Amino acid sequence: MPIPSIPTDITCPVCQEKIVASVTTSKRGRHAIGLKCPRDGCDFRGFVNNAAFVESLLERITAASTEVDRSTFNPPRP
Repeated sequence: MPIPSIPTDITCPVCQEKIVASVTTSKRGRHAIGLKCPRDGCDFRGFVNNAAFVESLLERITAASTEVDRSTFNPPRP
């Protein structure tokens, strides 16, 4: 399942738009968290490459989306 871009509370230092975060793949094929300005990716672009942090974040996102999917498709019984 692809993970969509996620708006953050961080603002672009150039245009003040909210920076979006998304899961990307580095040049070496490792997962990374990409941060960029939605208006113009040239204004601001950054990456978080710490493998342990990225892995733990992906696990939390996957667990959270699994919980949402379960509650959506399997509502509690009375």
